[in-house]
Amino acid sequence: MNRKDSKTENAGLAVWQLLLIIVFSGIVSSFILPQFIKRQNSPVIDKVVKENLILFSEKNGLTPIECNSQDNNNDGWIQCRAEDNNKDIINLQCGYDQRHSSCKIDKN
Repeated sequence: MNRKDSKTENAGLAVWQLLLIIVFSGIVSSFILPQFIKRQNSPVIDKVVKENLILFSEKNGLTPIECNSQDNNNDGWIQCRAEDNNKDIINLQCGYDQRHSSCKIDKN
């Protein structure tokens, strides 16, 4: 029996290869997961924003019109519109998460 034949080869991953795979997976998932979660919660976000728009409008004598469907800068506010008694359009920002549970007048 040859001594070379009985020698087993390293069949597993090296530690540096395993760490490289973990780091790469983390980077990829940090880009993919937020988009997936946002798409999954879109109907919930739409519902909460519309409810906040309606409640704010009732309290302030406005007629709710519509809201955008996305938070473009991920600040927790979505652009909405309402109408006052003079038929003027009022631009609002309405919240959809635990940070912001109402609407505010958009001064821009």
